[in-house]
Amino acid sequence: MYNWIPNHSVGPFILGMNINEYSDKFSIPKVTHCEEGDMKWDSYTFKEPDLTIWTEEDLITDILSYTSLIYNNAQLFKYSCSELLSLFKSQGAPSDPVDHIWLKYKKKPRSVYVIEEFNIQIWAFGEKIEQFIVSEEFIDSEE
Repeated sequence: MYNWIPNHSVGPFILGMNINEYSDKFSIPKVTHCEEGDMKWDSYTFKEPDLTIWTEEDLITDILSYTSLIYNNAQLFKYSCSELLSLFKSQGAPSDPVDHIWLKYKKKPRSVYVIEEFNIQIWAFGEKIEQFIVSEEFIDSEE
């Protein structure tokens, strides 16, 4: 279980740090090279902890958490989606998702909520939170 410090880190993994800095403490998993249009990144999926880390030029840009994320001593996965959004209302949490994402292996879309002040995405299926994506910064694709 790792603590999340908004706009900074998840546990020992610090946004903006070189992924190779962690090779002494963690067995760095096999990298998957990803490409979409002009964007290129590497994806490292850890089994323990249950995280995926995305990097660009070896620098950590995003941390995906699937089972545990602690904030202010609270396990965020224990909340329903509406409870969590209510908790973060003062940080600008939206009441409606910014997007609905269809995943190949799922029969129904996932709702994606963004709290821009904290650079975090909340992915939910109904009221069940499925993952968090903690990012270095969000770039508005319309700019």
